[in-house]
Amino acid sequence: MCKKILLAVMLTLGLCLVLATVAAAQDTDVQTDKGAFISPMWAPNTIMYQGRLTNAAGAPLTDTVTVTFGIYAAPSGGTALWQGAYLSRPDANGIISQELGTIPDTVFTGSQRYLQITVRTDPPMTPRQTLTAAPYAMRTAMSLTRIQPGTGFQFVTFKSTSSTPIAFGFVSAAGDRVSGTSNFTSAWNATSGWYEITITAESYFFNTYTTVVTTAGANICFANTDSSGGKLLVYFFRI
Repeated sequence: MCKKILLAVMLTLGLCLVLATVAAAQDTDVQTDKGAFISPMWAPNTIMYQGRLTNAAGAPLTDTVTVTFGIYAAPSGGTALWQGAYLSRPDANGIISQELGTIPDTVFTGSQRYLQITVRTDPPMTPRQTLTAAPYAMRTAMSLTRIQPGTGFQFVTFKSTSSTPIAFGFVSAAGDRVSGTSNFTSAWNATSGWYEITITAESYFFNTYTTVVTTAGANICFANTDSSGGKLLVYFFRI
């Protein structure tokens, strides 16, 4: 049966991939640190991959699957610079988390790299996904600074007890809701350096959710989520 990975807005049939941050909101209302995050002096030669596997009908896959990851120097064709196959067991929502590596230092030389994913024996997912700045941390000590990305981002959020999204959509770089479900509002908090998303009839205070965030912004190292005042907080870092 055909499989796919769910992006923030529902994807069409076929195999798809999202490199995303998947974070469960805290069981208590959390005020996150507003300063820069300083990474360890030397990062391990691994990459964390997280995404959501579903079948063609959109139902989450929960059985153990073999997922093969390959890093390439081109968006198509060529020989893998690194490749690894893993047995991944999705959770009840189809979310998988996999640490990739150890990856040789020679894979990341400053040139663009692309990640290819193959689930079981299906054809590789296309297009390959552009690797952002995070993997390059293998080669250097970094100081990460929270930023407002130059492009918007997509998000999808689930209750921990359900595989049905309670809200999803696209948020502009300025913080405005562009598209998606009509039950959320969004705003950029320049003082705190994060986006604040309010979902009608839902509160991140004393509840547990899973949220997937994706962005195509340049120089984005990674996205993170948290909660405060019952709102979902989304913030981004760069080197």
